Amino acid sequence: MSSAAIAAHEAPETERALGEMCARLALEIELLRLIGVRIEQSLCASTAALGLDSERVRDLQQLDLLMQHLAALRDFMGALSSLPETATPLDARAALERITLAEMKNRLGGEASVVDANSGDVEFF
Repeated sequence: MSSAAIAAHEAPETERALGEMCARLALEIELLRLIGVRIEQSLCASTAALGLDSERVRDLQQLDLLMQHLAALRDFMGALSSLPETATPLDARAALERITLAEMKNRLGGEASVVDANSGDVEFF
């Protein structure tokens, strides 16, 4: 195998179809939404036990609005992923380089499997 062929084999595939990128992004949005829903449920339970003041109710309403927006963006990206493919794949390298979260970057780049948003695993920074 030539050195160029070896380099091409070792380099990750960066060209992706637009539909594939939209589907991956829709999945990332859904993971975030599921985390938000879990936080929302926990906060609702906590604030119900302590009593709700108008500021906490407003915060919970804003969190609910955020969950609705994430669901709408997920649905939009999912719909885009099902459109007929264009002939030209996208080179996503520059866009992926802007992502600083390694696991998300790998999932969007097609290099990692999907994580379970409800796994309960915690990462401390």
